[in-house]
Amino acid sequence: MYKIQEELKEWAEETYNFYLPLASKLNMDFYTQSKLTDITDDKPVELMVIGINPGHGGTFLKDRFEKSEDLLLGNTYKGKHETIQKWRILTNLRSILDFAGLGSMLDNESQFVFTNATFFSTHDENDLVGKEIKSAQLESIQYTKKLIEKIHPKHIICLGGKNCTDLIVENTKPLLSDLVKLDYGVIGDIPVYGINHTSSFWSSEEMELVGKALGLAFSIDRENIDISNFEKKMKTAVNDFKKKRYDRDNIKLESLLRWQYIYACLNNFCEYQLHLEKAEYQNDWVRFFIKDSEGRNILKLALINQADEKSIGITYLEKNQCKGDNFDSLVASLQSIDKFSPYITSKDKVGWIGYLKMTNRLKDTDLFIRETKSLLNDIVSHLSSM
Repeated sequence: MYKIQEELKEWAEETYNFYLPLASKLNMDFYTQSKLTDITDDKPVELMVIGINPGHGGTFLKDRFEKSEDLLLGNTYKGKHETIQKWRILTNLRSILDFAGLGSMLDNESQFVFTNATFFSTHDENDLVGKEIKSAQLESIQYTKKLIEKIHPKHIICLGGKNCTDLIVENTKPLLSDLVKLDYGVIGDIPVYGINHTSSFWSSEEMELVGKALGLAFSIDRENIDISNFEKKMKTAVNDFKKKRYDRDNIKLESLLRWQYIYACLNNFCEYQLHLEKAEYQNDWVRFFIKDSEGRNILKLALINQADEKSIGITYLEKNQCKGDNFDSLVASLQSIDKFSPYITSKDKVGWIGYLKMTNRLKDTDLFIRETKSLLNDIVSHLSSM
């Protein structure tokens, strides 16, 4: 048997004896992630990735581990081992590392280890609260540090800040200033990099910059990284990042202004040309009354200009109303005009008689406005005469 496996067995026994009684007392599940039994003396671990804690949550499972050595089998329950490389946390990290040609570092669990700062499982890091849990979390860090010492990976990436990087390394310095989080520190003689958690949103340009920076860092971190020299070597990549971010922000602003203009035009069309009365409104949506031939309010027409939703909707006068006798005929009338879809809530109430998404229809602004005005005119004409 490899010496490293003997050492890992000793680590597993000590770690198991720490976690088991505490997990039982706190009624919390606990487990590791990577399978550690494939690690050998002759093939050093290239990369260790450390997350905050297992995110499944759940209560104490006394039959998860029959013995301490089961900790070495990783994220396993009743003999089934999770394929961790498919998790979003690691697929996103692979996308980042791919910008430096290093994505394959995550392929082989004999040379790649994924673990956590603490093995107590919660639905998210915000559940690591309460005096006893917090105390147990802080005490448990020593066992992750002992795992680092046993495995001695060439590089470590920590996902997250206060509940991960800050617990593993005492002093860090930013490698990319304040552009994107990429903190650098050392534990023993092992370089540690702290990045934003890969379960959170990353723009493509953030992934590219951090990936290229990690590629450069990995190539030179056998010695302590000189921040000033590192910044000089990253200057071209940083300038490219700034340009791409500037272009993206401009496109986003241009799109925002286009939709604000369109929304204002359609709002005015409904009010001043179709002579619809406003029922209610906020900054990014408005509802107008649709009247019948005798001037009675019968329905509401909504224009929605929210950040992730550009749409037209038709609803009853009251929210969450039951289907009226004419519901089917109203839906049919709307669907004869365009691809409207009704929306019925889980309580069998009417959310929308008809709902039409508009975002992907926008190509030419003026043409879109003309076509949508014609659509609105048809809607009001059809429904007011029913």
